[in-house]
Amino acid sequence: DLFMIDLPITIKDMELREALDNYELVWSTGGTTTNQGWSGQGFDSYDGEDAAKSGTTFDNGISWLEASASGSGTLSFWYKISSEPNADRFQFSIDGENPTIISFGGEQDWIQETFEVPSNSNHVFRWEYVKDKNTIVGQDSVWIDQVIWSGSTNVMNPGDCFPSWA
Repeated sequence: DLFMIDLPITIKDMELREALDNYELVWSTGGTTTNQGWSGQGFDSYDGEDAAKSGTTFDNGISWLEASASGSGTLSFWYKISSEPNADRFQFSIDGENPTIISFGGEQDWIQETFEVPSNSNHVFRWEYVKDKNTIVGQDSVWIDQVIWSGSTNVMNPGDCFPSWA
């Protein structure tokens, strides 16, 4: 006997700040060449609600996510990765200096990372999923959730971020 059930699935367009549970930081995303930026999704998350997922990333490509803030403080977030072990990588940098490789791929469930930011100036936090030259393993993705920044945030005029909207 075969039974079919028709279940509707609702997929909503989700902002990064909602997916990352942080409405204070200024978020941006993108990728190199034909690679895509990060997006919010509700299928896999640390908190059971939603998280950001890296975009489709082709060979030798990067999908990046950035947030800007100011002052000194502590930044913490949860991440998960599904990719080729010892080849693809997930890295994080503060102000573009010395990226910290958080993971060399593989299958890792949710892990929390925390970074102290002692400098009392403006900052750019950058997360990158970096794909190697070939081979697709797992979902070739990284997820980030529950981003918490204890310092100040930048207050920007929306026209500064999106000049064509001003």
